Amino acid sequence: MEIRPSAPTYSNLAASCILQGRSAEAVPFLEKAIRMEEASYETWGNLGDAYSLTAGLSAKAPEAYRRARDLAASYLSVNSMDCLARAQMAFYMIRLRDKKHALKEIAKARAMAPKDENVLFWAALVYEAAGNRDEALKTLALAAAGGYSPAIIGTVSDLSELRKDSRYRDRIEPKSPR
Repeated sequence: MEIRPSAPTYSNLAASCILQGRSAEAVPFLEKAIRMEEASYETWGNLGDAYSLTAGLSAKAPEAYRRARDLAASYLSVNSMDCLARAQMAFYMIRLRDKKHALKEIAKARAMAPKDENVLFWAALVYEAAGNRDEALKTLALAAAGGYSPAIIGTVSDLSELRKDSRYRDRIEPKSPR
């Protein structure tokens, strides 16, 4: 960052902070990334996550998620077959409490790429936030079996309640050799 500061570098550093449970540290990195250049929907989405997880800043999260959703929709108007962008937009929608449209978009993303572990992961986040734990567990198990990072599954805050479910241990946690 000192040699060549860039918005993607700040955004990636912030995402790492969020995954480590250090959302307050992520906020200034994301705000700087947004000031540096036209921010992507992913950067705005990460800012929404950081705001929602940081005491005193959660009221700012909906506006960041709205920007993320709108930028993703604009991107999809040109690149309609990008199933990952569609899955991420569904997540922004569910964070904005637009359950009906979030479930519609995640269904489209899954239909486009039924075995893509990234799409399956975002689908699990959407299902969990929508209150459909059974579908979240099933989909997360598919993502894990498809190679999605166990480290991310094990740390992302949106799945903290799901990880307490005994079915999570049975379906998703790696089995230790005896």
